[in-house]
Amino acid sequence: PEAYFRIGDIHFNNKNYRDAEKAYLRVIESDYKKLRVNAHYMAGWSLYKQGMYEEGLNYFFTVLDETLSASANLDSLDPSHQQLVNDTLHSMSLALVHNGGAEYIKNIGKLAKRNYVWLVYEDLGQHYLEKERFEDSAETYRQFVTQHSSSQKAQELHGKLIDVYIQGGFPMQALQEKERFVELYGLRSGYLGLGKKIAPDLAPTIKSYLEELANFYHADAQQHLKMAGNTDPKVNGDKYQSINEMSTASFKKAAGFYSDYIQAFHDDAKVAEMTYLRGETYFSSKQYQRSIKDYESVAYQLDDVADKQQKSEAGYAAIIAYKNLIDGAGKASRKGKAYQEQAVASMFLFAGTFGDDERSPAVLTNAAEYLFSLQKFEQALEVADELINGSDEHDVSLRKAAFGIKAHALFNLDDYQGAERAYITQRNLVKSTPEEYARISERIAASIYKQAEALVKDEKHSDSVAKLMRIKSLAPDTSIRVSAQYD
Repeated sequence: PEAYFRIGDIHFNNKNYRDAEKAYLRVIESDYKKLRVNAHYMAGWSLYKQGMYEEGLNYFFTVLDETLSASANLDSLDPSHQQLVNDTLHSMSLALVHNGGAEYIKNIGKLAKRNYVWLVYEDLGQHYLEKERFEDSAETYRQFVTQHSSSQKAQELHGKLIDVYIQGGFPMQALQEKERFVELYGLRSGYLGLGKKIAPDLAPTIKSYLEELANFYHADAQQHLKMAGNTDPKVNGDKYQSINEMSTASFKKAAGFYSDYIQAFHDDAKVAEMTYLRGETYFSSKQYQRSIKDYESVAYQLDDVADKQQKSEAGYAAIIAYKNLIDGAGKASRKGKAYQEQAVASMFLFAGTFGDDERSPAVLTNAAEYLFSLQKFEQALEVADELINGSDEHDVSLRKAAFGIKAHALFNLDDYQGAERAYITQRNLVKSTPEEYARISERIAASIYKQAEALVKDEKHSDSVAKLMRIKSLAPDTSIRVSAQYD
């Protein structure tokens, strides 16, 4: 057998490949174990040189099968066998290029069922990549991922597939494969029998991809929304509808990726940001109730992962979403009134939590308007007292707004004396425009005038006169002052 092997080498070196093949076959037929594997390797090359790629691949397969029968881990082999396996893999790649590429691998004996088959795909994919045949390289890795999706090596070769597109300058194809990566190995994939869990070694990659995909589809949806805004539905209705449908689909995808991130990495520092952004996708797609849930979660629940600025922005966004719900339903409708009640609760929660936010006074004013339209003056009074009692003495803006709400509520409850006191306290806190001072003064005068009217009804004319004259001293520049003196 050794003599035949040497004869085979001589023929091979002299490029007499047919004779070399015959010599190597004599070694193989002798079943001489010392040279059996090497004889298969050289027989494969002899056939390759003759252009008989299909036959040569079967001999190369035998080399791998006998060398890697115990393990598909190259590191467990001695250096000489490692070199032989690497040479064989490279030889197979060259033969496969001439024989249909990755598509042909399943036709090589029982190779497709071997646990080391991934090595063949990996080497062929790398070979194509080195030749800058990017799509062929990507397709090679894709074939393995598709046909061996449950393999522990599937995610590794899928990662190489993505890297091929990145290296080749195909960002959209890379993004599409990242989306498929998440589907195959993410939260609901059941990969490796983990159920709704992600393999620990894949978690950093999945997390990165989820954020990238969510941001991409969010931006894509916003871009289509802008395009829809610049399209006249009366002039081009079909185009307008198509753009809106694409926007809706992208918002839905973005929300889904944000949701997967939140569920899979619920203790992560970016959960609040992801929750807020998901709320933004719901808001932009007019799913206001869902957006409110996310905004309020960030504002009032995710204390460990949301900073104060982020929380206040989310709280205010929830209020805007409530406004859109109310405007859509109509204030006077049953739904509109229910939304107003919910909005009021959210507004007071905002003001109580973020009292130093410059928007708090305006929020409280809007809350009061909703309460007054609902004729819930007692509730407005209770909340105003809570805000007053819970606020800092130095929080002038908040206290001024709270005393204004209290005064309005008391006035509507016919407690004009209490309203007068609350308005006076509110006016004492005014350090802004003369218009604001004058407006509160008018309300003070109206409260006193109402007290005087009540005294007249009780025929307490002297007391009534005293009340009317107080308007001159407390609110001398008001429109009621002249009427009060006349009366």
